[in-house]
Amino acid sequence: MTVGADMVELPKEDTSSMTEAPSFSRNLLRKRLAVVCLAYLAVIFFIGLLTPLIMTGVDHQNAGDYLHLDQGPSWSHLLGTDSLGRDVLNRLMVGTWVTLVSASYAVVTALLIGVPLGLMAGYLGGWFDRAIGWLNDLGFSLPGIVIVLVVVGVFPHNTVATMVALGVLFSFGVIRITRASVVPGVIDAALPSIVSAASVALPLDSVEMIRPRAPL
Repeated sequence: MTVGADMVELPKEDTSSMTEAPSFSRNLLRKRLAVVCLAYLAVIFFIGLLTPLIMTGVDHQNAGDYLHLDQGPSWSHLLGTDSLGRDVLNRLMVGTWVTLVSASYAVVTALLIGVPLGLMAGYLGGWFDRAIGWLNDLGFSLPGIVIVLVVVGVFPHNTVATMVALGVLFSFGVIRITRASVVPGVIDAALPSIVSAASVALPLDSVEMIRPRAPL
């Protein structure tokens, strides 16, 4: 738009490239490494989901084959047996679901804490951003292994408490990544208003200096 003789007409943004941009899923599937990782995670998920239903007695098995205690890998036991003669591979496959559920507690906790705080720190800025930055630095300085050992000592045999403690420790990294992703968007959103206001109060040369230039 143009206001007065000294106003500078701002160029309209070209939105055609934005509408024609490939979606996230298409861009992800174009990368072979990402496809391999997704396939691997899918295999692990289905193994953890199906093996407890197929091998129903493995998780309640207190003893196995006493004639093959602490046996090494063989055709009958691909990963060998433990000290009670139980097949290690069967127990590993059945325990996959427990591992996935336990890890999900840590991931969900980290996302529930890190994403909202990172978004608020990036958008609000000011004293809240400084407070979150101070809290983040404090969190990174904490000895994570020691904290987890303390939680295990206070809540023995409590997987949920241990995983939640890990999630809290992981949330500091999520806060930093989320905030770093938000701040450039806030600056880009406010830039047209800054340039428009500067075009009224400043001469043309000063406005051209404010405009962002393409990287070399």
